[in-house]
Parts: sequence; structure tokens; C-alpha cells
Amino acid sequence: MALWPAPHMALFSIVNQTILTEIGTDLSRFPTEKHFASWLGLAPHHEISGGKLLRNGTLKGNHRAAQTFRQTARHLRMFARFVLRHWPSTPDGSVPDA
Repeated sequence: MALWPAPHMALFSIVNQTILTEIGTDLSRFPTEKHFASWLGLAPHHEISGGKLLRNGTLKGNHRAAQTFRQTARHLRMFARFVLRHWPSTPDGSVPDA
């Protein structure tokens, strides 16, 4: 069983192209990864007043790079579930060499 068939490699090629065209190669404008996640609209946004949580969640936005990150994460979760379900394992739970 091939771990990385051709469709997955094509997906990562498309993801790389999308992210590079939307963000570019210069990430120096983001001091930390938290700033980058906030710019994408992926960071949690909590509004608190007087110790009471008024709103939480992520900010709405139509950012193509953020959509690409979400779709890729969803795809990787589904692929990991598939591999764990169908990958042959030995009786002691270890994965044999391919």
C-alpha cells in the first residue's frame, strides 16, 4: 500500500501554489506565527468585558489562504483516519516496514 499516492502529491502542489500566490515569500512582516494566524483570521477572537465572555470564535473573512489551510487540515485528518484504519499492523501494535 503506497502511503503517498499521486493525488496527495498533487494536492500539496496546489496548496503550495495557492499559499505562495496569496501570501508571497516574505513573511518578515509577521513578527510571530500568532500574528500570521491572526492575519489569516484563524486565531481565536475573544471579546471579554468585566470578566464575562461576550463573543468567541474566529473572525469572519474571505481569505483564500485561510480557506486553503482549513481544507488541507481537513484532508489530512481524513487521510490519517484512513491510514490508521487500513494500515496493516503487527499483533504488538507496531507498524511493519513497508
